[in-house]
Amino acid sequence: MDGLSEFKNFYRDKSIEELQMETTQWKSNLEFQSIELAFLKNLLQANIYRSHNPNLFEILELFKQEIDDIHSEGVRILESVDCHIAHLEKEKQHKNSDGYQFYIETHKKLDYDITVFNEEIDVLKLRLFEFIEGTVI
Repeated sequence: MDGLSEFKNFYRDKSIEELQMETTQWKSNLEFQSIELAFLKNLLQANIYRSHNPNLFEILELFKQEIDDIHSEGVRILESVDCHIAHLEKEKQHKNSDGYQFYIETHKKLDYDITVFNEEIDVLKLRLFEFIEGTVI
């Protein structure tokens, strides 16, 4: 069974209002993570690192590229969340139950994508914190 299928097994149907609330929380968290990533990239560009590491420049550049890559993924997910928010609002106004299951499935997929994204960002931040702790002047 793939990861998404296993994830869906733990999901219960929610009302439109619950979906909207959760989606709004996702948006807020994604926006904050974008600010965190910008801060971390600026930190990597600061002149605060010991130069005794012969590969320091390359390591810093690799981290910056990872930050750019994960930021791009976050922007993609945020765009999907914004679209989902708009669709949920339309669904709430029309109270058309025909499309409700589609929005539930879309919500589940976004929930899974955000969970995976959060895990990836946490791993990157942990690696960055450990690197910075060992190399700051």
